[in-house]
Amino acid sequence: GGEAVGFASFDDSPVLQQCGEIPARAWEQWVDDTCDLGKVPGLLPYNTIWLSILIAKATHADAVQDHVLNTLATTLPDMVYLLFAVPSSTGLFPPLLSIFRRLPEKVSTTLSVFYCTRSDILHDLHIRKGLVEDFDDLMPLLQAGDGVLTSPPEEFFLDETLEEQDDTRSVLVADHVLHYIALCLHGTPAYYYI
Repeated sequence: GGEAVGFASFDDSPVLQQCGEIPARAWEQWVDDTCDLGKVPGLLPYNTIWLSILIAKATHADAVQDHVLNTLATTLPDMVYLLFAVPSSTGLFPPLLSIFRRLPEKVSTTLSVFYCTRSDILHDLHIRKGLVEDFDDLMPLLQAGDGVLTSPPEEFFLDETLEEQDDTRSVLVADHVLHYIALCLHGTPAYYYI
């Protein structure tokens, strides 16, 4: 079997042992009273999850964080905010520093609350009409063959298809943080790369 490299736990309220100052059943009032919520509009109990603990081997910390947070965001589609409270004297530690930001304080407390948003974890997917300039990035995806749902015909010319798009034939490109992840050739017949 495999060896565990990380563990995370989440809850709908802060963990009492580390956040005794924050009332578990009224945390939203405590956060509203102590933090400036101007940067986090709509932070409510039904769209917020608390990170209780994240433990990872130092050599795998970034990968564990990415995997755990991606799983959380895809499993809980209504989650908009992820909060994490730590003693103010401790501060946040890597790898959480790369994604979490401190909620500005209205009043000084013994705890600091950090947050990240769903879009910090899962970046927006952009779908747009393909451009001729996309050819050099798209052709390797098709040639690799990984994820091709329907193979294009032998006599298929992506460059011509990109140039000659009209109301009946088009190339749709999905990109995610400057990486191409999907290609759809719409028309008769249709071809998909995912």
